Amino acid sequence: MPWSRRYTMNHKLLNIAKFLSAEGNAHKDRYGMIKPTLFLSLCVLIAVLLGLYRIGYYSIWLDENTTLTVTKDWKILKVFLTTVPEQQPLYYFLIKWLNVNHTLFGIRLFSLVCDALAIIPLYLIGKRVFSSVTAQTACIFYAFSPFMLYYSQEGRMYTLFVLLTLIQATFLIKWILDGNGWAKYGFTIFSILSMYTHFFASFLLACEFIWMLAMWVKNVQIKIRSTEAIIIFAVVGIAYMPQFVHIFSNLGGMSQAWRELYNIAFAIPYTFFRFGAGYGIFPLNYQVKLDLMAYLPTALVWAAAFGLAYLPASILVAKRIRQVTSVQFLVFVIAFFPIIMVVAASLFKNVASERYVVYSAPFFYLATASAQESGTQAKRLLKIAALVLPILLAFIGIGFHYFNPDFGKTNYKAAAAYILEQDFETDRVVCSPDIVAGLMQYYLKNKMNVTPYRSWEVSESDSHVWLVERLAKKIQPLRLAGKGFEKISEIVFPQENGVRVAHWRKLHLKQ
Repeated sequence: MPWSRRYTMNHKLLNIAKFLSAEGNAHKDRYGMIKPTLFLSLCVLIAVLLGLYRIGYYSIWLDENTTLTVTKDWKILKVFLTTVPEQQPLYYFLIKWLNVNHTLFGIRLFSLVCDALAIIPLYLIGKRVFSSVTAQTACIFYAFSPFMLYYSQEGRMYTLFVLLTLIQATFLIKWILDGNGWAKYGFTIFSILSMYTHFFASFLLACEFIWMLAMWVKNVQIKIRSTEAIIIFAVVGIAYMPQFVHIFSNLGGMSQAWRELYNIAFAIPYTFFRFGAGYGIFPLNYQVKLDLMAYLPTALVWAAAFGLAYLPASILVAKRIRQVTSVQFLVFVIAFFPIIMVVAASLFKNVASERYVVYSAPFFYLATASAQESGTQAKRLLKIAALVLPILLAFIGIGFHYFNPDFGKTNYKAAAAYILEQDFETDRVVCSPDIVAGLMQYYLKNKMNVTPYRSWEVSESDSHVWLVERLAKKIQPLRLAGKGFEKISEIVFPQENGVRVAHWRKLHLKQ
């Protein structure tokens, strides 16, 4: 065959090969669009099903009752936000606007929806920063996380907080990698929304800005100009300034009772233990808080189990930590540094709590999932262990979350049910501290007269009285003997802060 014909034929074959390759890639792209959609749908479905199971089982607690109470009327909500400056308005506005504030199920379902939707931006971050494998692994960790399960069944702002901060981080990463103009506006908007959901978003923003400073100092190429970033962060600060001024002008009136010294000492390991194992494993109920040393062996066993579960991932991540890109390093910063900053701040004002850095949990799962990044064949078993062991611990945590009798919120639900089951001629329930009255009223409704202890005056009709006390670290119970009563029975529900229910009968005067 002449050379010219061979060249022409080869050229045609090459064009055909390119065409087929393009068709194959297009098919792969189309398949790739379907596959992530199916995967994300399954993860969202798993999160929803896990959250729906026994969503109403655990008792209402103080903050949930506050949510239901203050969102009944716009005027009440305005007074609440004015007098309690640490509470940010966005969550309450959404609950009121969406009209899901009538039942405990309604506000908990809102939390569950936010929790499930957060899987989507988590996947987008993982795929863009690491790979599809890491993104999918992180989503699996998230969907089966007993830590996130807890907040998905709690009628508070924490899953909304996670959703908003993940969307904020998605825009930030697009801004970093693409220099996208729309991304910086999205970052600005969701930063402001995050701040107005919970002011501990300030620690997230601080970590992100510090990371940017480090990149500029080291001359690392990112597509964010320093002047532009400073302007954006300034805009976020100005937008939050009214709330900032409101908080700091009312510091003396803040109702939040902050944590004790041991919360600072153990905040960092405790936070990551809860990220991986949830709250059902080794719950810190009032009995544990009364004598921590007695439960130390149990705590050490579970700490060792957590360490072993995350050891393979830690080894793999440590081996490639120097190979991470600048934006991958940002994921590690958000995963670990906010709680470190919170602990540092607690040396001045004790604010250490893992729930305030709940947005770090998805990034912790991403950091753990990055152990699945490409490596040698010799690391295959280690990579399998890095995937299986954290999931196994999560399954154990989910089991304890559902079925551990020592775990749960302070059990006013059971206390109310116990009172209603007893066949005594009494309609008086006295509560201490006074805030307990609202929680008992939620379950007793109009079936009994619920009275705060400090405002209770004994009347002739009070022949029998139920005294309901939140225990916390309180050892000595209240006594009504000085008011002319004798105790007939007593029962304690030990979950979380503990609640004691005592039945008192009025003594009759001798003739």
